[in-house]
Amino acid sequence: MNASMISKKLNIQFSTIDKHIRVLLKLNLIERRGSKKTGGYYTIIQQK
Repeated sequence: MNASMISKKLNIQFSTIDKHIRVLLKLNLIERRGSKKTGGYYTIIQQK
């Protein structure tokens, strides 16, 4: 899912979504895959 899709689905401003995405990326909980235009964010499976 990309940031604009998340923003529309949750009815939250894009800038707010962007801030949260940056935090999740920094914590290595999600990763970006694909190009800027067609890519999206995916969860990272963490092994215990």
